[in-house]
Order: sequence, then structure tokens, then C-alpha cells
Amino acid sequence: MPTPSRRVPIPLLVLILATASLAAPAAPKAPAPPPKPKGLDRAQLAEELRKLADAPALRRARVSVAVMDLSTGEGLFDSNGDQPLIVASNNKLVTTAAALELLGPDFEFRTTVSACGKVLTNGVLDGDLLLVGRGDPSLSGRFHQGKTTAVLEEWAAAVAQAGIKSVRGGIVVDETYFDRQHLHPGWPPNQFQAWYSAPVSALTFNDNCVFVTVRPGARPGDTAIASTDPPTSYVDLVTTCRTTKARLGGNQVLVSRRKGENRLTISGEIRAQGAPLQMWITIHEPALYTGTVFAEVLEAKGIRVGGPVRLLAPPQRIEPAAARELITTTSLLKDAVTVANRNSHNLYAELMLKTLGREKGGQGTWVAGAGVVEKFLRDAGVTGAISYFDGSGLARTNRFSARQLVQLLGYANGRRWGALYLRSLAEPGEGTLSRRLDSLKGHLFAKTGYIAGASALSGYLETRAKRLLAFSILVNDFRSALADVRDAQDAICLKLAEYSGAE
Repeated sequence: MPTPSRRVPIPLLVLILATASLAAPAAPKAPAPPPKPKGLDRAQLAEELRKLADAPALRRARVSVAVMDLSTGEGLFDSNGDQPLIVASNNKLVTTAAALELLGPDFEFRTTVSACGKVLTNGVLDGDLLLVGRGDPSLSGRFHQGKTTAVLEEWAAAVAQAGIKSVRGGIVVDETYFDRQHLHPGWPPNQFQAWYSAPVSALTFNDNCVFVTVRPGARPGDTAIASTDPPTSYVDLVTTCRTTKARLGGNQVLVSRRKGENRLTISGEIRAQGAPLQMWITIHEPALYTGTVFAEVLEAKGIRVGGPVRLLAPPQRIEPAAARELITTTSLLKDAVTVANRNSHNLYAELMLKTLGREKGGQGTWVAGAGVVEKFLRDAGVTGAISYFDGSGLARTNRFSARQLVQLLGYANGRRWGALYLRSLAEPGEGTLSRRLDSLKGHLFAKTGYIAGASALSGYLETRAKRLLAFSILVNDFRSALADVRDAQDAICLKLAEYSGAE
């Protein structure tokens, strides 16, 4: 006979089940693993960069690469990082950092116009006008809506406001703030007429160049029409260039100047239907150029200058009491830094270097300026041998390693002027990066550099993970096309942007 089952009342069953659930809680869930960081960790980045540093375009070249994470101060990658190489215009990174540190962003370049002599009752200045230059690079149309003579017209207005209607003497130009070595001995001797080799003077106007335009004549066979901006008698235009009836092909126009002269010879052929040829050509004796154009501006305003434009040559000097200041125009160092870095303007960098020499080394010379900059680099913690000779990097004797430039960039990032320095560098789509690395716009701030056989790219890069890196990629003695070398440098930058910050 089967044993009868024992029935449990329903309320008791609920109590038993509830008690059991309290006595035996469920095991806690394991914590979810942290999300895997996006991008490349440090080891992955180094591996990718090693591959890119061995790209076909860089093989058989000398390459120096260094990268630092500025949030930690640690090096992320180094390939031949201590190898000194030609850095070309990356030299401007050094020059502008030294200028910002030692002179300050608000340092003023000053140019003064004074009257030497008495102004007679009939408005005649019984003496000379004196122009004193102190290294101002901005006496051009660059900051004046493209009007080349805008500053000189301000000077002329000040002369008129002083009651001067004519000048019995001439215009004396004083460039003694610097020495008279206008061309650096390390620059290519056959490139003196190119804008990037402009002579360096304490009294500088229009980048010490004229802007030459050559247009076809009215009919085939006619002589081409040449002009300059500013229009000036300081240069002598000799044109043998002929207008041709050719419909296709480029113009074959040559504009040349002999060293030590201001005679421009325009030869060759230009198509009747062709576009004008335009180019910048340097001039000889910048201070005399400035004074001559100023005299022409005065004449155009109805103020006649009776005497010649002449240099104030040591040991000649004019006592301050003998000169009555009419106007002083100024420009700021921080604006010059932006032009030097973003547009890679050589003359701006050289004027800064000689100003450093004058203000901090006692002499407005390349040698004094270089000594000041070398001391700055040592104080900034840059290690290793330093070979620094000019401000722009046009001299092939300048040498830095990628590691040294990264040390400098790291130092600059911690200074009060660091943000201004970073913003002075080109971004993709502007300046010397106008056609490079568009996808990194707003995240890359860099200085390019090129002279024959040397290509450089150094600066700052913000990664997708918001890490700020300092980097330098120097390439010398390459045998590939320059475009291929730049592509290889750009590929390294694009890979740097993928760094996550993870170990």
C-alpha cells in the first residue's frame, strides 16, 4: 500500500522559498573588462613608426626622427634621434623661440624719421631728413592691405604736419643698428637675387625686393612691358624681351640682376596671349632703397627733396640734440614670429637674429646673434653639439638632431609664450602646409623646411585621444623625389595621430 504524500500548506511553501533565497544569494557578476583603448598603444605606435621610417622614399637617406609625449615628458619614439642633420627652415623654430624668450612677444621694432636743421618760415627744412632703422621687417604692404608704400606715406604725412614743404638737404639713412654684412657668407652665392636671399639691413623696406611684372606688348614683335612695385627710379629696367605670336607653350622670360647693381635685365620671349610673368627680385643696398622710395613718396605729396639720399657711415654720427623726431613707427615681435614661421620668411628670421645680437649680445651681427641663441638653447636644456649660424636655415652649415628640436619644442610648450609659438606655426591648408595633411587641420602645427637634399618637418600634433606630442622628422641626402619624401613624413604624422596614450 503506498505511503500517502504529505501536503504542505501553500503559505508555508512561500515562506520556505523566501527563506531559501535569503540564505543562498546569487553569486555576484564579474565586473566588465575596461573598454579597449582606441588607436595604437605605445608599443604598437613604435612598431608602426619603425616601418614608416624605413619607407622606400627614405631608404639610403639619412633620417632622424624623435617624438615626445608632452603630457608626460617621455620619449615615445627615437630613430637616429641624436644624428645632427641639415634642418633647413626648421632653424626658424630655434630663432623664433629665442626671440620670444629673450626679447618678449611685445618687443617693438622701431623706425624713426627726424628733421635735422631748422624749419624756416617759408616751410623749407634747412638741413636733412634722417631715417633711423632698427630691424623692423614690417615696412611693406603685408600689414597694410597690400599697399607697399603705406608706412612711407605715414612718414610723409608727419613731415607735412611739421610744416615742412621742401627739404634743402637730402635724406640720410642710418642702418648702424646692425653691421653692413648684408649677405651671409654661408648662403648660396648664385641665389642672391632670389627673395629668400634678401639682403639683411637694419633699415628694410618691402622685404628688400621689388615685385617685377612683365606683360606682352600690344602686337607680336613688340618689346614686352616691364614694371615694378613700388614704381621707383632706384632700379633700372632694361627690356629686350619680345612678344611672340605663339599660341601654346610657356613664356621664356628671364629677369636678372648682377651682384652689386640695381639694373634689372628682362630678356627672352612672352606670348601675346600669355599671362604676365611676376616675380620678386632683391635689390642692392636696402637702406638707400628705402630712402629713395621715401623721397619719391615725398615728391608725390608735393614735398621736394633737394639733395641726394646717402648712408650715415661710421664714424659719422648725428647727435640726438640735432635731430627732432617727427614720427616713429613700430611693429611687434609676435607678428614677425608668425610671418617667419607660418610663411617661412627668411628675412624676418634674419632680422630677429641680428636684433638678438644687438639687444642681448651688444652687436647687430650674425656672430653675436648666434652666440646669444646658443646660450638660450643650453639654458633651455637642449643637449649635444650645436651648429647654428643664421636665422633662417638657408646656410647649409646649420645642424640639429631631431631629438634636439623636440627638446626645444618641449621647453617652449611650458613657457608663457608657448601657445603663441605653437599658433605661429602652419596648420594644414595654410602657409607652407597649404597642400598637406588636410585631415589633421586643427590638430597639427608644424614648421616645414627644404633646401637641396634636405627636408624637415617638426612641430606639435594633438592625437585623436587628445595627447599633445612634439615631433621632428629630418631627412638628408635623399635620392627619391621631394614629393615622395614629404609623403613619407606626412605618413608618420598621420600615424602619430592614432596614438591612444596607453602603454
